[in-house]
Amino acid sequence: MMGEVYIVHNWRGGNVGVKTGSRTMYFNHEWGPPQFEVPTPPDEVFEAIHKVNKGAPLARAELPEAAAIWNEKAFTRQGDLTAIGGFYAVRGSMAEVLQQYDLGEGGLIPVPLFKDDLITPWPEPVWWVNFGANKESFLPEESKGVRFLMEHRDGYKVWTFNGSTEDDMITVSPNALEGSDLWVERGLLREIFISGDLVRALVEAKIKPKLRFSRVGIAGDDQ
Repeated sequence: MMGEVYIVHNWRGGNVGVKTGSRTMYFNHEWGPPQFEVPTPPDEVFEAIHKVNKGAPLARAELPEAAAIWNEKAFTRQGDLTAIGGFYAVRGSMAEVLQQYDLGEGGLIPVPLFKDDLITPWPEPVWWVNFGANKESFLPEESKGVRFLMEHRDGYKVWTFNGSTEDDMITVSPNALEGSDLWVERGLLREIFISGDLVRALVEAKIKPKLRFSRVGIAGDDQ
């Protein structure tokens, strides 16, 4: 077998980033309110979130300036993967694993995180996941459960996936095995791809919440 590729189903959506107990201060803005309902972020933050969806690395100034935890119980319940200020964040075992793998031009960026008084530092390190890798290995003609969505203004086609948890629904070319262990495919909307090595490391680390993976088919891999 040439190698393995997976997609993860419950990184985006589900309870990730829902009722995190955090509040955010964006650059050149005041602190957001301490509430579970997430305020509409500034326009420039929307632009940065779109970059995340495309696997384009963010500059530090495109992420929030700082964040604070106003509901510690809710934040603790999130586990090793959450969202802060509209961007995915990790801590604990998940952060330790990701730091050992190729994340492309992105990587992990420390979150300036405080307690509810906005002064006392949060006692454990937390990092934003700066997605910095996109690949062009997705093969829609050999995949199942995908639907053509649009022709991007930059000249490539974009597809969506129905979210099936079956293995081998999505097919990629062997080029997917090169480079970053965590990436998005330019032609497939909102799916996160992970190398087999990284999947095994995350499973062994017993990440919470437990992540659900499906194997991706690799064209030409007949074993």
